[in-house]
Amino acid sequence: MKKYKFMNLNKLKIIFSERNVDSSSYSINQTCSENTYCANNSSGKWEVFYFKNREKNMLKIFASESEAGTYLYDLVFKDPSTRVKRNIKDIDALKERLNDLGVRESDYVLGFFWDDKFSIIKNEQNKWEVFFSERGNKNDLQVFDTEYEACEYFFNYITGFDFIMNDLKPKEEPKKKGLLGRLGFKCTNTE
Repeated sequence: MKKYKFMNLNKLKIIFSERNVDSSSYSINQTCSENTYCANNSSGKWEVFYFKNREKNMLKIFASESEAGTYLYDLVFKDPSTRVKRNIKDIDALKERLNDLGVRESDYVLGFFWDDKFSIIKNEQNKWEVFFSERGNKNDLQVFDTEYEACEYFFNYITGFDFIMNDLKPKEEPKKKGLLGRLGFKCTNTE
């Protein structure tokens, strides 16, 4: 798995933006809001923490901006609630979004349990479960009342892993229709 190292936190802001992290879920060198991941330079040292109940939780202090950025990255991407909501209403929409993004179907299953996969299933109590299955266990199990909540969480959960995002399948070029299209000619309607 590729491990990111950041030269500066401005680069990290760009990565957060590209990976659909909600900008209100983190703060860099600014006043921290409630329920926000923060990185602040204080007296030449970098503090990284989660600000909740007016306290610095999970506080770590780093000598370099790069180390602080790597820790902030890990905190933010381990928390799927930091991603922008995508309005993924059901499993069919979830599958379409994952496919559009290029996530390989070999990495997940939708609707049933399969070992060594990211999974989303409806259980006997009509609740939705999201987890990673390994050796028959449901790791990182989260349970939701609605399919919508589970699908939103699943999308953010699976796309938060570097090994998934670093191994996206290449986008397919649209197929050109007809012999002229395959030869590179463009057809225009002249009506």
